[in-house]
Amino acid sequence: MCNAGMVGMGHDIRWGPGISVDDGVIDLVFIEATSVSDYVSVIKALGTGETSKNKRIHYLRAHESVEISSEQEAPVAGDGDLIGTLPISVKVICGAVNVLLPQQAK
Repeated sequence: MCNAGMVGMGHDIRWGPGISVDDGVIDLVFIEATSVSDYVSVIKALGTGETSKNKRIHYLRAHESVEISSEQEAPVAGDGDLIGTLPISVKVICGAVNVLLPQQAK
């Protein structure tokens, strides 16, 4: 799940087009990779921003909530931390977080 279209980690990772932190939508990015060459093509697409051209990357959007489950137990990470296992339910709560930014220098 994405709440930001781009993540900076030394090199920017672009999850996909139209993903925004303030649009009230949960963007789901599914990566279908089973081989080393699949993973390499996905990493390249994420690094260049050409995700829509990669047949291994799929998108869904949820406007209110989403539940993800699996027949097998699978870990769930939130913001890079392990937070539990599937199933998981996520709900969009618009305006739930206030962010303070410093004023821009003149």
